[in-house]
Amino acid sequence: MTASCDPLLPVLLGSARKIAIVFDFIPMHYPSIYLRHVAARAEYAAGLDALKLYDECVCISALAAKELTEVVGASVKRSVAWPRDISDSVGNSSRAPSRSASEGPIVVMTGDEPRKNTFGALAAIAAATTAETQRDVVVLGMAGQGTRVHHWSIAAAMRPGEAVTAGRVSDSDMRELLSSASVVVVASFDEGLSLPVIEALEAGTPVVASDIGAHRELLGSGRFLADPKDLKAMARAIGRYRGDASVAARQLSRLRKHKHLILENVISESVHTVLANRSPIEVTARARPSRLNVGVATPWDLQPTGVADFSV
Repeated sequence: MTASCDPLLPVLLGSARKIAIVFDFIPMHYPSIYLRHVAARAEYAAGLDALKLYDECVCISALAAKELTEVVGASVKRSVAWPRDISDSVGNSSRAPSRSASEGPIVVMTGDEPRKNTFGALAAIAAATTAETQRDVVVLGMAGQGTRVHHWSIAAAMRPGEAVTAGRVSDSDMRELLSSASVVVVASFDEGLSLPVIEALEAGTPVVASDIGAHRELLGSGRFLADPKDLKAMARAIGRYRGDASVAARQLSRLRKHKHLILENVISESVHTVLANRSPIEVTARARPSRLNVGVATPWDLQPTGVADFSV
């Protein structure tokens, strides 16, 4: 929960069926970064405690489900669900079955957070490509931070211009970039569910990633996983698996075995269960107005965008 649970208390303490979608417990892993002040820690602790009041928790990964049990115990029903099935999203790439190891850019999928380890990824790439006369590196997830990425790349011993920061891209443009890449590097220190891994394999591109629980859940074990703090190990993995379509195929095969439900089905089943157990009530039909009126109920004030955060 990334905001105070106070506005939700009337609902949480009421009889309505309550379902929480659990993404991760990353703030708990890095309190010195995400929970630096007493107020933030108290609010986060209250949010964790509030999870016990939900009837069901839908987790985005088995890792999140395991940590949920450690936090709230086994009393709350839980499941692992994704918005869509893997078979609908991956394995349909038109990528060529093989390519030169140096053909195509190296893509770093990251974000503007310390845990994403962007500099570590750039340093490992620089070490893995020291023999190349010109590097071709594209950083995704740092739109608007090109100056910072430029300085990081120089500090990583790359030449000016060898690392380019992509702006905001559409899904189709991202897929095209990933399909053209020789390898995708995801060097995060922590994740709940690593979407970059799924997106890279959707494009048919091999992945070199940090050896963390979220990545092992999707990819299994292998030398394509490396300690994110071990520059040499990450560099070796990049050099070894760059352009290796057979590894991408094995990674995809492992990904397809991931056990999860579909979020829409989980919510639908829960709603139908509630409706089936309700006592019948008499409803008085009213004439439909000429215009369709849609209302959204939320305990939060409207933001400047006109949309209430955390609304459903």
